[in-house]
Amino acid sequence: MELTPANVIVRETGDAEVIVAEFDYHAHHRLTGRTFEASNIQVLRVHDCLIVSSRDYHDHLALIVAGGNLPQLVAALEGK
Repeated sequence: MELTPANVIVRETGDAEVIVAEFDYHAHHRLTGRTFEASNIQVLRVHDCLIVSSRDYHDHLALIVAGGNLPQLVAALEGK
């Protein structure tokens, strides 16, 4: 997959060590040829200029659809 970040917003929090970044990926799935946009949020904790923890939240459904795996997801949810 080719991912290009866009619409990046970095938010400060009440904790000097915590940063929240919101952004979109303009994405191109090379195997399926699909292009799409997926929203993301990343929460980082930084201490002494080092990232000590990171949590990433993505639009997983957009990634599944782009990869052509929606039928497998539906089957898994139906217990097949």
